[in-house]
Amino acid sequence: MDLPGHLQSDSTGQIPSGTFVDFACATPNHGFKLAWSPYRRECFHGQFLDSEKGPGYPPAEACAELVDCSLAQLSALNPPLDVLETTVDLSSSIAHGGTVDYHCLNGKKLDSVDLDPDGDDKISLYCDAGIISAPPQGWPAAEHCRAECTSLTVPAISLLVDPGTIDFLERDTVTLTCQDNTHYVNDEWMHHSITLTCQSDGTFNEPDPWPICDVRPNCAVLPVPDTTTGLKPVDSNVQPEVTESAGFNCIDPNLGTDDGMVVYVPCGYTVDQGPHFILPSKWNTQAMTCRVRKECSQPQHPPESSGLKREDRPDGGYFEFDSASYTCLESEHKIWEDGVLTDKEAFEVSCIPPGNFESSVQWPLCDVLNPPKCDQYLVPPADSGVSIIEEVPVLPLGKVYYKCDNPDMISNLGDVIPVGCRVELCVQFTGV
Repeated sequence: MDLPGHLQSDSTGQIPSGTFVDFACATPNHGFKLAWSPYRRECFHGQFLDSEKGPGYPPAEACAELVDCSLAQLSALNPPLDVLETTVDLSSSIAHGGTVDYHCLNGKKLDSVDLDPDGDDKISLYCDAGIISAPPQGWPAAEHCRAECTSLTVPAISLLVDPGTIDFLERDTVTLTCQDNTHYVNDEWMHHSITLTCQSDGTFNEPDPWPICDVRPNCAVLPVPDTTTGLKPVDSNVQPEVTESAGFNCIDPNLGTDDGMVVYVPCGYTVDQGPHFILPSKWNTQAMTCRVRKECSQPQHPPESSGLKREDRPDGGYFEFDSASYTCLESEHKIWEDGVLTDKEAFEVSCIPPGNFESSVQWPLCDVLNPPKCDQYLVPPADSGVSIIEEVPVLPLGKVYYKCDNPDMISNLGDVIPVGCRVELCVQFTGV
């Protein structure tokens, strides 16, 4: 057996195939460092196979005097003592191969697969030939140590579903729903559930007092508008639930208010008052009085590229709070917004006080139900100095983005050049 001078083996003569041979350091009182210990190789049909440590023999520096490690070294490794703790005596030492374990303070769980791949809630440092090294993946930060919440008692009177046995970590949340999914939690009467968070002390932020699931109450008596306002209830029999609203419109259907054709009064709730209407600050004032609506200017035409047409102007024209309707020119086409198919039969643009149609309109596009995609990206002209930013799937009516190759230059279309995928073709570069 031809070995490097720093290695030795007790095996001599012929070694049967299938036999493992153990190797050691040749220098007295020396042994392998932890990364190479133990070192053995299998004889297979006259040759040694590579060991589990890798190909070849251990280098000379793999052998060292296996002396104890002084635990005074730990201070120089800067363990985060506001996060971790250890029970070892720093004035003592440990033998080669011994460990020093650090645990999260206050019994918290070390929650990091990278820092704790074995899942044993500790950071272990090893004595390796007189040297203790810092953890290879670094020390954990405060967010890696998380308290465990293992107990939550839900009062039966709350009528919330009890989660039973739980095991959550700090910052995790648990959602408790009403036993009857038609009931609401009586804190705000807006939700069918409450959400609790596991805190740093291992407890949940339980409400005090606990809310109760119940049928959402309603506001039974409608407020009465002053006769001078010209308002009346849209439905005099309505009793809106908390978080809903009652509507009031003008007795004369041709009139409106500064807030629109309908004034909405929400039904709210407080512990002191119970369910009650929350009257607007302008209630029964001149600002909420029915008035003549101003006539609106002519609504704009849609861009030709949208495939939309404007519906006929109603008799008498448009007035404040009316809407101009736009439908697709082709009956088989559908309305798409931002590349997403909608279920709209028409697109509407509102006339707002004091009698003008909305000016900043994000026009949709009309297209068939399953428009063809742009299967290939456009190749910019060779002399344009433009290239694609990122190759991504081109959705119907979507865009591909290009930029100048020279980062110090821009095109007359801007820093980023959008190229749209249309039904007929991918639109060509212009003005680049």
